[in-house]
Amino acid sequence: MIRIDAICNMLAMARAHQALERADAQEQARNQLAGCSSDTSSHNKKITPPDEDTDRKIKFP
Repeated sequence: MIRIDAICNMLAMARAHQALERADAQEQARNQLAGCSSDTSSHNKKITPPDEDTDRKIKFP
């Protein structure tokens, strides 16, 4: 199997984005059940991309 690190990084970012959206939806549901309306906590969250990995060579089997 060919492993391309750039694609792995993009996949990791997409999974992190989905997890962040899921956590935000759960937090909003909890706040709605509790009667709170604090939207400020969800606006401060950011996804950080992985560090550049320019020294690693791509290996083909």
